[in-house]
Amino acid sequence: MIKNKEINLGEINQEKYRNILIDIPYTNSGKKELVIFKVDVSCNCISISYPQNPLRRGKVEYIKMSINPAKVKGYFHKNIFIKSNAECLRLYV
Repeated sequence: MIKNKEINLGEINQEKYRNILIDIPYTNSGKKELVIFKVDVSCNCISISYPQNPLRRGKVEYIKMSINPAKVKGYFHKNIFIKSNAECLRLYV
């Protein structure tokens, strides 16, 4: 489903970046249509949008993540939890 389970943003200048947008690709490598039921985040500094329609086998789609660095002080290590009909995943940002 998702190859890279860790997203390293490096050091972020909070004065320069008010909103960081990241597209997280995922692929349906299963035999059935892939459905994402729910995506949770561990911080209100992250917002997520994802396709509500089933993803056909072999197709690629994107989970869109937006991070507001102004809401975070110091070290940044957050979790994103993805629940689907294939598996449950945890991503690290």
